[in-house]
Amino acid sequence: GLYRLGARRFIVAGISPLGCLPVEMTIDPADAFVRNCIESLNAVATSYNLKLENALRTIKQSGFSGAKLAYADTYYPMLDMMQNPDKY
Repeated sequence: GLYRLGARRFIVAGISPLGCLPVEMTIDPADAFVRNCIESLNAVATSYNLKLENALRTIKQSGFSGAKLAYADTYYPMLDMMQNPDKY
């Protein structure tokens, strides 16, 4: 892997709010003009991100000498952009 090749700094990005993707928000033809995020899909994304953060903590403690791992949160910044577009 990359570590064996000498890489020591890694950024691992979480996933964005899946339920706010346009393709997901318009999937129900009965509500084609309603643009609400699908909370069940967002819950999947937040659950995944939490598990990813925990896995990164475990990896950090497992002894990869000199390795630096950083988690990049994309979920909450993207959600804020979607909910408050005037700020951006």
